[in-house]
Amino acid sequence: MQGMPATTPQPGPPLPAAAAATSSRRAADVAVVGISLQAYATAYLLAKRGKRTVLVEHAAPQLAGVLPPARPDVALHLPAASPHAVSAATEAFALWRGIEASAEGARGLLHLCGSIDIAPVRGSSAASDALGAMQDASRAAGLQFGMLSPDEVSAAFPRLRPPKGSAALYTNAGGVVNGQLAAAVLRAMAQRAGAVLAPACLLGWRDAGGHLALRTAPLDAAAAAGAAGAGLGSEGEVVYECEQLVLLPESAVQQQSLALFGLSVQQAQLWRLPASQVGKCGMNCPSLIVS
Repeated sequence: MQGMPATTPQPGPPLPAAAAATSSRRAADVAVVGISLQAYATAYLLAKRGKRTVLVEHAAPQLAGVLPPARPDVALHLPAASPHAVSAATEAFALWRGIEASAEGARGLLHLCGSIDIAPVRGSSAASDALGAMQDASRAAGLQFGMLSPDEVSAAFPRLRPPKGSAALYTNAGGVVNGQLAAAVLRAMAQRAGAVLAPACLLGWRDAGGHLALRTAPLDAAAAAGAAGAGLGSEGEVVYECEQLVLLPESAVQQQSLALFGLSVQQAQLWRLPASQVGKCGMNCPSLIVS
């Protein structure tokens, strides 16, 4: 989960009097906004801990159409330049394996594969220094890996031909998460834990003093209300009164969603791998390659 900046959200569009009078009002401890994997996982964890949790899928009607038709897969590449990052990635890998093993409908969630990182020998370039940092961090974090010469890489993976004078860091730990299946599994887990999943959009929000009021409506109704004017009530409208708000939008609409709340997080992106890239080297070749 990305950390939020120390910025106080600015008040959003006020709730119109007509809408406030006709809307259904519901209380929650926490509202989670977004349909990212982090949003579903957060809703699950909060509900599991006894928090009254509602998940609102879209930060605004206009952002719903920006999302790609297919949810991208997520690469679990464990080596990194800091021990903390390696440990976090390793923990995430273990969690995904646990979800696949125990959650209903999660068969095929995780495609296991190793990774190989290739760069010039250490000390000759920025890329080689980065590979050296990954080697040090992986060792400090206890990740099992091996360093291979160009000939060893080609012998193990015939389709790869690293240049002479390069080195490779290889680990057989890692994989690719099926993004579409992961979303469905996490969503179901959150719902079973007691979270209210509202396939809705925000129409407006305000700081009500002691709590936040989030005006929501189903996607179609929200789009119609937006076209007609924000002051009109829409069919199925619900105002959620919550004590805390967690913003975890999909990466495709991340900055736009945060901007609606006066927030900005630079470079807050997930590293995702297109499904077409998974297993492109064959069964015996690692699917994740970073030069």
